[in-house]
Amino acid sequence: MVAVSKLDKKALAAHLPGGQANIAVRNFPMTVAEIRKKTVLRDGGDSYLFATTDVENRKIVLVCEKA
Repeated sequence: MVAVSKLDKKALAAHLPGGQANIAVRNFPMTVAEIRKKTVLRDGGDSYLFATTDVENRKIVLVCEKA
């Protein structure tokens, strides 16, 4: 895992210089399509975003890279 971030275009751009990532959603109020539209990220690359809700009911995005 590279970072834990909030769902914000600028916050995620700092971790994804290529502007692309694979996105998965679990226990999160938005769909993958809605997240792509909000963050303007293209599909693909070696980065993965996992949008989820943590134990304290906060909406977070786990930024990961393929090993």
